[in-house]
Amino acid sequence: MRLWIFNREFPPTGEQYNTGVIKAVHGLAAGLVETGVDVTILCENAESSVYQADAGYTVRCFANPDHNKAYSRLSQSLCEFVAAADYPVIALLNGIFNPSVYRMSRELLKANIPYIAAPHDPYHPEIFRRRRLTKTIYWHLFESRLLRQAACVQVLDIRHTEWLRRLKVATPVIECQNGFFLEDLKAIPEPTYGDKETTQLLFLGRLDTHNKGIDLLIEAFRAVNDSHPATHLTIKGPDWGDKDRVVNMIASANLQSRITLEGPTYDTRSTVIIANHDIFCLPSRFEGFGLSALEAMLAGRVLLVTDIAGISPHVRASDCGVVVEPTVASVRQGLLQLFDRRSQWPKMGLRGRQYAMANLRWKNIADKVAADYRNILDAHLARRSGQAAIKPPQVVEKVSISGQAGS
Repeated sequence: MRLWIFNREFPPTGEQYNTGVIKAVHGLAAGLVETGVDVTILCENAESSVYQADAGYTVRCFANPDHNKAYSRLSQSLCEFVAAADYPVIALLNGIFNPSVYRMSRELLKANIPYIAAPHDPYHPEIFRRRRLTKTIYWHLFESRLLRQAACVQVLDIRHTEWLRRLKVATPVIECQNGFFLEDLKAIPEPTYGDKETTQLLFLGRLDTHNKGIDLLIEAFRAVNDSHPATHLTIKGPDWGDKDRVVNMIASANLQSRITLEGPTYDTRSTVIIANHDIFCLPSRFEGFGLSALEAMLAGRVLLVTDIAGISPHVRASDCGVVVEPTVASVRQGLLQLFDRRSQWPKMGLRGRQYAMANLRWKNIADKVAADYRNILDAHLARRSGQAAIKPPQVVEKVSISGQAGS
């Protein structure tokens, strides 16, 4: 089976897998190669190039001087490449509210190539709260059409199907979680919890206060300030436009000495950064999976995550942390629960690490999703040839995630 993975921004020569989506695309592509799938990642950059990754997939980059502009046209050579395909292929399109993804879907439809939409975030009501008018208009004109005309929608947590159905999207859904490679463990220090005087909390991710719930974390941290003074919070990640807002929130809370704001350090592995802290915090209002939280599990840390994140069922199952709602009160209560369980942190961290190693390897994830891809492609080819169509994978609706989260 041949698979194209479209991710407009991807390292053309394999360097700097430094964002969650790029890490996920790389991981899935490499895992699928292990299962025998012929994988090509399609991307755009200033110059055309073809690169054979050590993991076995091909990166085919198409020249587009405007590749970093959200509303620019697709590369003409990319469109010609799609139109010229003379072999059975299926495409995976990565992105949410992304004009280039929509344009790519149009080219695939013209070429009669089935595609899977992989938004990487749930269509939770909170995603519409910022820039509501723009997103609502875009949804009705483009995003809903992209999803409804897809052969399938790929979600990071099957529970996120709920939000698609609420928006009247009836397209079949498959689940493809995030994972890790065994070789990744070599760079992770052996988990330890010393008797440090100060408990170190960490948020690691982009500085997007609404999406990532950074404002909730700061307010909750302030609320436990008096009862737990020997704590320090580090907020670390690239600026997505909210850095000044975060600085102001820290100053308004008078927590400059207790909260450190740092930019990203791409030359240091996330797991190494995480291992230098005690509690990993992911207080997102909406979240696809939370790859950094998986890295925290591998590093043997305890976690605080919100229920919307795809990683939350695994945190619950392994009891390596607490699962909360995206509110100040719930995040505060979650922090207090973790502080009360301090003596259990070493065992909690070890349980999370062992659980992740047993259940979230890319090879195992790819084995399952490759079978789904083959079914989708076979169904498409059967329809083209006039044979009885093979029924594509259809999700069995599961428990709603709109209720209260437990710890």
